[in-house]
Amino acid sequence: MIIAALERASADGMDVVNLSLGTDFSIWTGSPLAVAADNLASQGIIVVASQGNSGSDATWGTGSVAAARSVIAVGSVDNAVLLSPYLTVSSDPGRKIHYLPALAPAPTVTPDDSVAIALVAAGDRAVDGADEASDPSVLCEPRADASLAGAAVLVAGGGCSPTDKLRHAQDAGASVLIVEVDDPTSGIVVDETVATIPAISIGPEDAAAVRGSLTTGTTVTFSEGVVGVDAPSAGLVSWFSSAGPNDELALKPDVVAPGGNIWSSRPIDNGRPRGLESGTSMAAPHVAGAAALILQAHPELVERDDLGAYEAVAWRLRSTATPVPRAGAGNDATEPEAVVRQGAGLVAVDRAITATTEPVPSVLNLGEAHEHPHGATRSLTLANHSSTPVTYTLDHTDAVSVPAEVYSSQDGATGPATVSTDGTTVTVPASGVTEVEVVITAPEGIADGRLYGGWLVATPTDGADPGAVVRVPFLGVGGDLSRAGVLGPMNQVLNEDGLEVDTSTYVFGRSSRSTDGLYTDRPVIRDDLRVPYASGRVDLLEVRADGSTRRLGQVPVFVNWTGPFFGRTSVWDGSYLDERSIPRQAPSGSYRLRLQVLPVGADAHDEEQWVAWTSPTITIDWRTDPYLPQSGLQVVSPRGAQELVDDVFTFAAPGQSSWDIDLGVMSEVTAVQLTPYQYNWLDRAQEWTAWTSTDGEHWVPAGRGSVAPFQVAPSVIDLGTAVGARFVRVELAQGDSGTGEVMAVAEVRVAGRPTAESTSGSTRGTAPVLAVTEGGSARPGALPVASTLRPGDRGPLARAGASAGHLAQALGCLVAGTVVLVAVRRRDRVTRR
Repeated sequence: MIIAALERASADGMDVVNLSLGTDFSIWTGSPLAVAADNLASQGIIVVASQGNSGSDATWGTGSVAAARSVIAVGSVDNAVLLSPYLTVSSDPGRKIHYLPALAPAPTVTPDDSVAIALVAAGDRAVDGADEASDPSVLCEPRADASLAGAAVLVAGGGCSPTDKLRHAQDAGASVLIVEVDDPTSGIVVDETVATIPAISIGPEDAAAVRGSLTTGTTVTFSEGVVGVDAPSAGLVSWFSSAGPNDELALKPDVVAPGGNIWSSRPIDNGRPRGLESGTSMAAPHVAGAAALILQAHPELVERDDLGAYEAVAWRLRSTATPVPRAGAGNDATEPEAVVRQGAGLVAVDRAITATTEPVPSVLNLGEAHEHPHGATRSLTLANHSSTPVTYTLDHTDAVSVPAEVYSSQDGATGPATVSTDGTTVTVPASGVTEVEVVITAPEGIADGRLYGGWLVATPTDGADPGAVVRVPFLGVGGDLSRAGVLGPMNQVLNEDGLEVDTSTYVFGRSSRSTDGLYTDRPVIRDDLRVPYASGRVDLLEVRADGSTRRLGQVPVFVNWTGPFFGRTSVWDGSYLDERSIPRQAPSGSYRLRLQVLPVGADAHDEEQWVAWTSPTITIDWRTDPYLPQSGLQVVSPRGAQELVDDVFTFAAPGQSSWDIDLGVMSEVTAVQLTPYQYNWLDRAQEWTAWTSTDGEHWVPAGRGSVAPFQVAPSVIDLGTAVGARFVRVELAQGDSGTGEVMAVAEVRVAGRPTAESTSGSTRGTAPVLAVTEGGSARPGALPVASTLRPGDRGPLARAGASAGHLAQALGCLVAGTVVLVAVRRRDRVTRR
């Protein structure tokens, strides 16, 4: 839908498109949205996008549109004035008390100057101190107090959660909860499933004033107007604004603009048509408007139908932006915020419109320092679009650097880069250009992966307006990103209950949590990946008796970067891909899983840049010991079938509803097991029946079984007591939800043991049976495997390798969410000979 809207914008002749949307931590320039946005920009349309709202969580939070090469990505700074609704109390009517609604889609107060609500305090803070949960003023315990009924109740903060306070207030019959908080610009959060009355917050000074004036009969009125409050974080990068860069280690965001505490229109059903909103979605429209003003002042840019329009707007915005001080630095302008949080800085649209000196490029992306140990050399061209020559003194300003690890974006540290052009002067002739070669060396001793940056600064020497200063932001990565903390220390092996297990004693498939074998007791790997990676893989290593390992193949799981969410898990279903990419079942035994990832910016052909973690030894058990060996079983009907294979990652689709299995010798049969087809829930048998026979002609029913939707564990028909049999028949059926075309299963097994009369020399029955092998020759056969027959099809079947299409289908069954690594199973492809 979004891409269709971009195509419509192009068809309608738009000049500027704002996209206040995107998926956080989608840093990829090759994502569909990023490519679509770049294509739009290549037509001369300015595309502006919100950077994302994950800044408090991590670096690398760039959104899916903001990551694009030719999109102007916008981060957020907090507004200077916080406009908000206010309330008044009858005992101090001249005081306008700013309040913030709770940060949840809970009930909201309805502003009405004509409505007065009784106001009471939950307790006397001056008496109880409001420092214990039992203090009445904090309302952390249930209260049977008739004075609260129908009233707005003021409570002190602390002692318990705002949700607990809200629950106790509404249970006592209160109509509004007013919570005192330390910071009047930060709201409270309540559980929307609990809230039945509005909850708001006010600052400590206002709360003290209310308590001081409170008398019996005091009322509160929620005004229809608004009041302005000076924001203590004015002009600083908003706590939520996502940090960059993108996957090419290019600077994102490009600039920042007001996006925190914006007085904005909002849906009328929120209680009022306007309110405070925060987000980079608020910041991006400011820059879209700035771009429109630039185009208006320079109409020749509107005629461009290539990237020239983007480049012209981008250099004007970047080179005239003002660096923003680091949050927590006390508004010390000498310690600018990291460039991965603010880009070039705060936009200055007036200077952007009147700028005449164009830097080319307008941003310098230096890459990893280990690639240029003596400094990154770049060519910078200054183009003078005025009729007067300008002489500049060149210098640079360092921003704080931040670690590459995703959990520490707020960790700012200073460390000067070395810039070769510092202290030099250059003159740019009127309507001319001057080229400067600059070498930028990373700060001495900078840690691997640390993101550093700053600005090259060109200051006019003739004392011109400071607005004529030209700044070019630069971004680099210290050392080698692959040697940073790509993998954290919290990689773990869990069971499917999410509990860490002692792998030296725990056997997956033979633990107390399951009797089904590995199917319902699978190993789970929880990773701690902290730096984005371009690709990844998981290898399966067989552990031999002497402790050495042998690589069997790759485990077919997704290993993709979705952000800094510790606790993402990979469920290993017991399969791997062999050298021909055919899925195989790992037999019961001991294994290790080796996770390998390639950090962004690394060379896939350089094995040293792959980062690996190997699990401890994992022991698995499929619980096949009660079952007869598959190699001893044959299918005697239908004709033209393959052998029974000891592998649940193949599938059987016989094209008919039943088949007969010869056990080879008379046996005491105790159970028959059917393993459901693992991937496609429609093309699978859902009901089945087992029969036994001593001669292959006379059949006795053994029982019925069913396969539930999404079931992966085997369905077992337990005969109760052992039954003497030489043959077993399995009949398949589909329930109401099946397609009716194919009834597929993964495996059939028969539990039991040969009878005492049976001898090792016993021969099989003489029923004429053929099975087609991979080479096309015929041999005695068994369970038909890997069929794609449909009703009306005829002919023998054979397995013929793995299908990429079937792999895609299997991968399509993966469940998204916090899980980044999910078990994927594949089925064999077959062709009809």
